[in-house]
Amino acid sequence: MKPITKEQFLEIVKDHKLTIKKDDGLYRHIALSISGTFYKSFSIVTWPGYLAYTGDMGDFVFRRLDDMFDFFRDDKINPSYWEEKIQAHQKSGYEEYSEEKAKIVIADAIKCERDESGHFTNEKIQQLESVTTDEGEHKFFDELCEIDQDGYEYDVKEHTYHYLFCCYAIQWAIGQYDAAKKETK
Repeated sequence: MKPITKEQFLEIVKDHKLTIKKDDGLYRHIALSISGTFYKSFSIVTWPGYLAYTGDMGDFVFRRLDDMFDFFRDDKINPSYWEEKIQAHQKSGYEEYSEEKAKIVIADAIKCERDESGHFTNEKIQQLESVTTDEGEHKFFDELCEIDQDGYEYDVKEHTYHYLFCCYAIQWAIGQYDAAKKETK
């Protein structure tokens, strides 16, 4: 599944409405959904140092600052940095094997594969060209590690659609919450 873009996310949530269920300092519970449905609905709950995201697209718990809304307030999402703050996540996780990244790893390895005189070594190139990228992570690494003992060090993962949706949702929900709070002042 291709990663979701901000524009795609905004189209999905354009009819979502904010419900503030609890708003007691660092203890908050907000829910966002299309009235009467669970379609891509989600809730965000905070307590000092934590933010929990639960919903149709997965579940994640993050830990960083006392006020986690402050942590996620920004102009852009930062999935790689935010993943370092994950304390718990859904079974499918936040990363998955990417055939596209695996192809790039192979292409880069072929470019770098030269013998001592600086010429390409045909045997090694043929081996690398034969590595299967479209049958999943395990087959890819099994074949690559037969050629290169350090094969497991290559990064062939990308953030999941669900995790990126959750990142956009957290940031967008905090913006909705902030706007609602301004209106009540």
